[in-house]
Amino acid sequence: MNVAPERSSYLTAARAVKGHNGHIVLELGGILGALRSDLQDGYIHTIEELVHGAVFDDFLEMASEPLTKGYKDPGAVIAGTVLEEHIRKLAVRNSLSVLDAKNKPKSFDTLAIELVKTRQFCEPQRKILAGWYGQRNEAAHGHMMNSCKTMSMMQLSCVVLKV
Repeated sequence: MNVAPERSSYLTAARAVKGHNGHIVLELGGILGALRSDLQDGYIHTIEELVHGAVFDDFLEMASEPLTKGYKDPGAVIAGTVLEEHIRKLAVRNSLSVLDAKNKPKSFDTLAIELVKTRQFCEPQRKILAGWYGQRNEAAHGHMMNSCKTMSMMQLSCVVLKV
């Protein structure tokens, strides 16, 4: 697996290391330490993550428009869909499979439970997210009496904070 981007300063520096074995090990150790530190601190993002973030923000804007005009159900559906995609991306980033044994997409609830086990968030937070996702499902299936504007606005606020 290639963690550092192909044209990164990390790979450039690693390829330029020359000398005896002891020197090479020390130099590469320093480069790998810097790479690990930058990864842990969130300074390195793939192009896919950057594009996902931009698309994520666009969809959140689309969700807020109907919500601010009183159309809670379309806003809840869009915000819930963004929430689901964010949970799927979070699962992938944490090396969790998004497909089940039958090669079908795992449910939102299943992924959220797995993410609790990896400590991405705690059980009470998972329950809140499940409630918001339930609002999305109610709105998507035309059960308008079972979804509420307040919940949709809270859902959108949470998703804006990127869970």
